[in-house]
Amino acid sequence: MAMADAASGFLNAVFGGRGKLSKEAAAEAPWTPNGGFPPSTPEVLKRVRASIEDRLPKGMAVLVVYRARDAKRTDGGESFGLLGAYGDNLAEPLGGAGKPGLDLNSLAVQLEETLTILGQLASWSREKEKLVNWLNRLMDDARQHTELELVVWDVTGFRIPWELFWLRDPLKRRDPSFLGALMTVTRWLDIAPSSIVQDFTKQDFTRNPGQTSAPVAAYVYETESDKSMVRDKDLLRDFQVEYASSMSGLLTLLSDPNGAALAMVYAACHGEFGDGPGQSKLHKLTYESAHQHADEYGFGRLHNRQTLVFLNACASGPVGEDKGRYNDGSLRGFPKMFLECGAAGVLATAAPITNDFAHQAARDLFNRLRLDPRLPVARAVRDLRRQAAGSLPKDIWADDVPDTQLRAANTMLLPVLYWSMYLYYGSPRMVVPFPGSNGSPASD
Repeated sequence: MAMADAASGFLNAVFGGRGKLSKEAAAEAPWTPNGGFPPSTPEVLKRVRASIEDRLPKGMAVLVVYRARDAKRTDGGESFGLLGAYGDNLAEPLGGAGKPGLDLNSLAVQLEETLTILGQLASWSREKEKLVNWLNRLMDDARQHTELELVVWDVTGFRIPWELFWLRDPLKRRDPSFLGALMTVTRWLDIAPSSIVQDFTKQDFTRNPGQTSAPVAAYVYETESDKSMVRDKDLLRDFQVEYASSMSGLLTLLSDPNGAALAMVYAACHGEFGDGPGQSKLHKLTYESAHQHADEYGFGRLHNRQTLVFLNACASGPVGEDKGRYNDGSLRGFPKMFLECGAAGVLATAAPITNDFAHQAARDLFNRLRLDPRLPVARAVRDLRRQAAGSLPKDIWADDVPDTQLRAANTMLLPVLYWSMYLYYGSPRMVVPFPGSNGSPASD
């Protein structure tokens, strides 16, 4: 089968005929699905189609990132392909590339080289010409009528930091910046639909934010020798908060059959991530233990209303594939588990962050949500990324900067990197109704 025919066939399989390519686009489509996909892959593609077979909401686009085979490569390395859908749902092949080594959880050890990391991400982005052109078309269209929401449906497990994709306008109509600062970027995963899963294309809570009396369930790490996170409790002062003394205790609160539906779940603790069994943890709670609890008891207090799960912990946001013991092609991680259990949105971090920034991030986010009860969480995160990216100097990539200025620049640019480490999964239009909205900002 010719490359173009294979690509067109793939798009039709995913998008039900609405993805028919023009002859020009088909001739340029170099990517075909990998015949060695895990058994679940056909179901993944069916779910993509099922979620967007109706016209997408105005202003919402979907970028599908899938594992692919590049016929030009002979080294057997992993690769990904891209498909875009917007407006009338015509699917468009947007090229692809080999798996990049841009996992922020790995790059976080080089935070003293923030400028280098951002420069490498920009260099990687510049060569994705089809994606750049498609995103600029979205920007042009959205500028005329609405806010632009981009849902990145990434089923690769490559942990590509799409929020830090460097988008330039070849026509110089707007300044280049990182994607997560230019538009509302959210994520979706391979999640089997059920009666409790919140469909990201159907949920719009901005018109009816809900009751402001809903409680919050929270766990804030504290020991006799480490009270660095206790100050986060003040950020929740507007809510009726039910505190747990451990992460396991927090899950028990979520399962309480007599508990009221929750506005938010908040966890401030240490976290770890790894692809292998037992390597992903929130404090001492492993992903496997958490999922076992969810299977046995469920989290009924999540799916009774729109609920945000905010995991303000290091490396709480990645999903990954274990190629050792499990080797089943499935992605696992805390965001996926909470979405499967009914959360409308999950905000979590892609990599380790400092306690000080984690506290400041929660404070700044809650302040914005408090001032505008109809502001979606994902859009508030975009605004904070945009504010951080606004500190980028015009000569950011200059190579004649003295070492002292370079060190200062790395420190100054940390918020750009950190805010892009906050990954939002779920409905782009999910809101958290704050009691006392339009009240005073949270204190330090």
